[in-house]
Amino acid sequence: MRPTLQSTPLVREITDPEVEAYRRDGWACLRGLISPELAGQLLEQAKQVMGPEGKDHTLRPGIDPQLEWSTQYHYPAFEGMPLFGELGRSEEIGRAAQRLIGRRVGVRYYRDLIACRQPAASGGAGSRPTPPHQDYPSRIFDRMGYVNFWIALNEVPPERGSMQFLTGSHQEGPLGWDSKDRPAAEQLQLLDVYPELLERHEWSEPLHLRPGDATCHSMLTVHRAGANTTGEQRWSYITMYLPEDVRYVGNHDVANLIVGNPFHVTGDRKGIEPGSTFDHPHFPLVVPGF
Repeated sequence: MRPTLQSTPLVREITDPEVEAYRRDGWACLRGLISPELAGQLLEQAKQVMGPEGKDHTLRPGIDPQLEWSTQYHYPAFEGMPLFGELGRSEEIGRAAQRLIGRRVGVRYYRDLIACRQPAASGGAGSRPTPPHQDYPSRIFDRMGYVNFWIALNEVPPERGSMQFLTGSHQEGPLGWDSKDRPAAEQLQLLDVYPELLERHEWSEPLHLRPGDATCHSMLTVHRAGANTTGEQRWSYITMYLPEDVRYVGNHDVANLIVGNPFHVTGDRKGIEPGSTFDHPHFPLVVPGF
């Protein structure tokens, strides 16, 4: 069922300047990607499944990872959860991803999640800053095109831990596994390995996002998020998409080791053979090619 407050498309169209920024910088800020009303409805639903403070959700083995920088509920759109299912697998958001991918191929849903960063003062699970990292090392694709949308569900000023991007860092190529999904004591910090990145690229200014604002970034863009120093949780909805012709490279064991979550591993466990596309019910085509 389409949200009652929406009389216009779920997702607005991506503009030419946003596409240009994404390709030049590896990321873009998408103001008002969805309406504030829809963001509020999604937040209300998120609190129903995760609790009013985002920490009452019991992790589902093999589905929801235990992370230090946010509490998470994975695959609400894939599960068909109202509103999330409508948005996360909609043609409108598929068209937005297609514009950023910049090719005539169809676009597949890859995965989605609700994320809640706890206030740093709580000192509990989900309250640590997100260290600088690329998304690429924990992916198992043979080509570029992955697009990540990070949608703010409540107000996210810089002090609540908004995202920052190392502008232009997508041009550096894969920078290796930074182990960010491991406990802090076991992490190998990306910028300790590549300190010269800060000589070639600059961090974007921390963003102030309103409900419904979003960012998008590619799988090679280095990004981070600071601590939430406010007394209120930071809520977001994250969706990811792939070009239809992406193929599985077959490194099942490595991917499982990296993300520590077998449900993220998209090849062997789904019956997809190395070298095959992701033509599987778990990865529905949300928009065709043209």
